[in-house]
Amino acid sequence: MLVGLASPAAAGESDADGSDATSDPVRHPGRSWRTPVFILAVLMLVVLSLGAVVFNARRGWFVGADEQVVVLYSGRPDTFLWIQPTPEEAFDLAVSDLSPKLQSDVETGREFDSEADARRFVANLEDSTTTTTTTTTTTTTTTTTTVPPTTLPPVVDPLAPPATPPA
Repeated sequence: MLVGLASPAAAGESDADGSDATSDPVRHPGRSWRTPVFILAVLMLVVLSLGAVVFNARRGWFVGADEQVVVLYSGRPDTFLWIQPTPEEAFDLAVSDLSPKLQSDVETGREFDSEADARRFVANLEDSTTTTTTTTTTTTTTTTTTVPPTTLPPVVDPLAPPATPPA
């Protein structure tokens, strides 16, 4: 065999088994794992994003109104995508029994970080409707007697120069 001559595969000739060497796909070792890893990373990113959205929409508590009754909800007062707040407990307290400021707070949904804070607020609402404040006004009349003025002699300053009669 001569050195420097091209092999039959390089010249476009067939190998011994009859297959053309140029038609074989070029294999790149290590590329077969990249596509599944990329797809898995994208899926993980989507799942983590959805998880963060659900967590944010579900965290917190608020006191709101449902059918003119005060209700404790888990979640946020505003609905985001398909995530709605969950009613946890309805109280036997009518919104119309509250002061105008508290009615506004309850109708818009007063938010709290913890369930304990929300329950304390509801307890204060219940206390504000059961406590009645009675204000009694008393009028006191005072009679004063004024003494008529008395005539006192003028006070003379001993150090003052004597007054000269007008001429």
